[in-house]
Amino acid sequence: MSDFKKAVVDFKTVIFTNQPRSEITAPHPQHLGLHVMTQLIPKMEATGDVAFAWHWKRNDVCVYNPAEYAEETGMYNKKGLKMDKGDTTWFYDYTYKGNKRRCILTTEIWYNNKEQFNISPFAFLFRQYMAQGLHITKVRFVDQESDAQS
Repeated sequence: MSDFKKAVVDFKTVIFTNQPRSEITAPHPQHLGLHVMTQLIPKMEATGDVAFAWHWKRNDVCVYNPAEYAEETGMYNKKGLKMDKGDTTWFYDYTYKGNKRRCILTTEIWYNNKEQFNISPFAFLFRQYMAQGLHITKVRFVDQESDAQS
């Protein structure tokens, strides 16, 4: 597994685009990663959410509970999108309510070869630079000690 915190803190990738800076709506991946670690992941554990993604229309992070995730991916299946799983499993260790916890992160890229998709700012954080598609990050929470044994 790869360390998500290290990937965020050490993020130095320069992203070039022909789009004028004033039209770029996605956040810098490092800033987004810090938000995920400090705000999003602890809240997701508290509310039982299972996945997150970049929502292009709202220019914000969207979070899915189990029913919403099933509905969203069901809609992708109905549209005939294919799904590839990311090639790396990530972890983020943190403290939640006094307990050492580990968030296990895996990625899915939903796409159609005949359509053009943006690359999610999350794809850059997970080093999936060519992952054009709808990028969903699934999360699972475990005790840090129990995961080290498995």
